[in-house]
Amino acid sequence: MTTRRDRILDYLRTHASVTLEELAQALKIEAAAVRYHLRRLEEAGLIESRPWMEGKRGRPRRCYSLSRRLHGDNLPMLVTVLLTRMREQGLEGERLAASLAEGLRRALPVDRGQAPERVRLRLLLDWLERWHYAPRWEAAAHGPRLFFHHCPYYEVLEEHPELCQMDALLLEGCLGRRVVMIARGEWETPSAGVCIFQVQG
Repeated sequence: MTTRRDRILDYLRTHASVTLEELAQALKIEAAAVRYHLRRLEEAGLIESRPWMEGKRGRPRRCYSLSRRLHGDNLPMLVTVLLTRMREQGLEGERLAASLAEGLRRALPVDRGQAPERVRLRLLLDWLERWHYAPRWEAAAHGPRLFFHHCPYYEVLEEHPELCQMDALLLEGCLGRRVVMIARGEWETPSAGVCIFQVQG
């Protein structure tokens, strides 16, 4: 049986940061009950909260997200790869992104010449799930659209924006088609978005 706390956690897995009011509306649960469960989940270390709009009058609202230990991340590995590649090859920007994407693609069990695109997509998303991207895809008029609901390295994107380009190049290498990022999740906002990639024909 799915409990209210399970539903809250499931919702937070695909929404990087939400307010109590947004949760109550989305899950159709009274705000008082949501507040109670959020408090218990935070005490258990399963979620985290932070104030929002502190500069405005009245009591500041809070935003909630999964705890970092639930999401996990691969920052140590990524930082090591970045530093090693930069030392060995002196790469920057686009060349660094291409090099990183190629290194990751080799670890994927995806052979673009031997399987239908839907199979390659499924293998690719399974692999990305293990790397904590919380991915999904849906069909679109001009080709598949991929959604990353969690960026496992967003904390270093300001210093290394080439990581977004790395993701696009990784997808291109696996799918054999051009991939363009059409939306980047604004992880600092209370209603955080997702990173969206469009696979082009």
